[in-house]
Amino acid sequence: MRGLFFLLVVAALGGCGGSSTSTDPSPESIVERTTTETGAQKSFHFKLEVENPAPSSSGLSLTFADGDIVVPDRLQAKVAGTFNGIPITTQIVFAGPMQYLLNPLSKDWQSFSTDTSPIAFFSPAKGVLAAVKGATDLELAGTRTVGGVESYRLVGKLKARYVSDFLGNEPSEREADAEIDVGKDDGLVRELTLSGPIAADEPDNAKRTLTLSRFNEQVTIEAPAAG
Repeated sequence: MRGLFFLLVVAALGGCGGSSTSTDPSPESIVERTTTETGAQKSFHFKLEVENPAPSSSGLSLTFADGDIVVPDRLQAKVAGTFNGIPITTQIVFAGPMQYLLNPLSKDWQSFSTDTSPIAFFSPAKGVLAAVKGATDLELAGTRTVGGVESYRLVGKLKARYVSDFLGNEPSEREADAEIDVGKDDGLVRELTLSGPIAADEPDNAKRTLTLSRFNEQVTIEAPAAG
């Protein structure tokens, strides 16, 4: 599922904050803490926006998703994008090894296959947290409020190979600008933004923003009855 993690891609929440000071933690210590704290979460709400995506004539290509994930393998979301090149607004459900899409015409659930999976999202080796750890040239660019949470803002670079397992792009050494927001008090990843192309067919102004919230809430996701 190209562009899901989502993917990883949502409008940025909150405004700019203050600059960093000598008492702030280092980017490396922020990354180390968020890898532990975010990796311990069992559920979360996500919102993804993909701006200026590459055209796609096959499979499911998302420009928007808003839903919930239960680690390690369940997801439900309202989505928008294209399916086999046709614009759609619908719903998807991942339940273990099965993926379902609500046919916008028949209103029946149908199974489909995808190259990405929510299992990969929190994979220690291939998920978003591995991507955060793989970011280079990280600098602390002060703080800002994301979803009502004061967060450290890290800026740096991220290679396309670090996000291919959950965004569906071809792995390569192509770099995009990365912005990572991490809650000051709880150490949780609040937002990840990639600006620039991560695939050869994408425009220079491609952008993906993933926002996370509502961690560890009780969420039940069941497979729908396929039509």
